[in-house]
Amino acid sequence: MKTKLYVRDSKTTINGNDDKIEMPSHGMEILANDGNALFSVYIRDDGGIEISTGVSCVKHCGKILDGAVIVKPMSANRVIVYRAPYA
Repeated sequence: MKTKLYVRDSKTTINGNDDKIEMPSHGMEILANDGNALFSVYIRDDGGIEISTGVSCVKHCGKILDGAVIVKPMSANRVIVYRAPYA
């Protein structure tokens, strides 16, 4: 049996709000400005995070973004995941 997964907006605890949303699929989509999935994020059974972009380009903040995932290590406990502008 999978452990229940919950998400919340990262600023809710700062504002004194601790609302959590259950994610029964263990995944969520972060949407681009055009309404398509910018990233699909899944929590794996081993505690890892799986991030994908699907196969299509998306338009976000006025730019068309490529479907490839780019990971930039920042420190031992932080990475940036992004999609490069489509060339």
